[in-house]
Amino acid sequence: MSEIINLTMNLYLENLAAMNGRCACPEVQHLYSIKGEAAELKKQCDEISEKPDYEKIRLETQYKALVSKFEKKVRRYNRELSRLLLDTNTLSLTALQKGDYAQGRVIQVEEFLKLKENKDLVVTINCGTCGQQIDLT
Repeated sequence: MSEIINLTMNLYLENLAAMNGRCACPEVQHLYSIKGEAAELKKQCDEISEKPDYEKIRLETQYKALVSKFEKKVRRYNRELSRLLLDTNTLSLTALQKGDYAQGRVIQVEEFLKLKENKDLVVTINCGTCGQQIDLT
């Protein structure tokens, strides 16, 4: 039974992540730019890691440099996300309780920090202007 619940949860999270999108609101364009750059670096890392072993060895230095750039970009994205979350007009958080995903409620950053370890909670990050879902936590 727990396997079915886990599968259902995984499918829900995949569908929820697929709802991540872009909006035209100028306040969040920089965030999209950073996220896009990180996604491109991850794609390059994945392409190298999928190569045969003899090519991986040849590309090891390049791979390490890409991984380092990717990690820096992710940290930059998280810093920008944190900065925008603290400006409650720029981004908002919506909490979705496991089993009741249709009934999300807007929460403040302080509440999120208290609840972030709750495995029964999924939190979406949304544009504070138009409501477009940007990311999941």
